[in-house]
Amino acid sequence: MRPNTVLPIAVALAALAGAACGSGTEPGLPAGDVSIVLNASTKGSAAFSPSPFSESFATRAVVIWVNADRTTGAYGGTTGTAHHLISDTGLFDSGTISPEATFTFTFAASGTYQYHCTIHPSMVGTITITP
Repeated sequence: MRPNTVLPIAVALAALAGAACGSGTEPGLPAGDVSIVLNASTKGSAAFSPSPFSESFATRAVVIWVNADRTTGAYGGTTGTAHHLISDTGLFDSGTISPEATFTFTFAASGTYQYHCTIHPSMVGTITITP
């Protein structure tokens, strides 16, 4: 291979690697019911997808949040924003959820549960557990 063709090939490979990395729901993230979306701290009630989230208590009452608020750098590696979810009534407290990590909570009763991020208070969501 000629020396002047190495750089274009390296650039093309880097572009392909970057294209394989998306914005939050692609393979490589743990499975979850609710995603904390990219740049969530600036999105208010749109910080969670879906929001509101509804689950049937008859089927199951376990909800899994996944922190998809992360990006892949130009040279690889993942960076992102940590979040800390707490219900408005104190029913659940996630502690810090690092990028690509999950928080799981089992609801004991049907109802509507509002929650927010303690680090970014404008991030708000709703979980509805139906009978």
